[in-house]
Amino acid sequence: MSSLVVALVLGGLFLAYDIALDRGAVLPGGDLRLLALTGYVVLVCVVGTVATWLLVPLPTGSGTTRRTRTGWSLALGLFAAVPMAYLVLVALHELVKPVLTGDGTAVTLAAIIGAVARPARTEDDTG
Repeated sequence: MSSLVVALVLGGLFLAYDIALDRGAVLPGGDLRLLALTGYVVLVCVVGTVATWLLVPLPTGSGTTRRTRTGWSLALGLFAAVPMAYLVLVALHELVKPVLTGDGTAVTLAAIIGAVARPARTEDDTG
């Protein structure tokens, strides 16, 4: 959950930066989208890994009440954070950005929702 929150916040900032550059904004340092994207992925992975390590201790075995945290807790957080960073970035870039920019060549969010919500037609429906 922490990976998702961090990915959404940082992804929103990256999307705002991307749209500003697309619209011709002159920002200090020029076009640093690659650096910003790299920072986004690193921060989502680090925060997700550390938060999982802090919040999710390993289960205790029978007869033990001491909960421990090991490198496996870190690995669990990393394995959850990597796809989260990717999925949020793809959703923001492919679904939200075209809606915000009014790009006529991209599929709008309403068309995607309509296509998903529409029931599939079968042979029984046609005949």
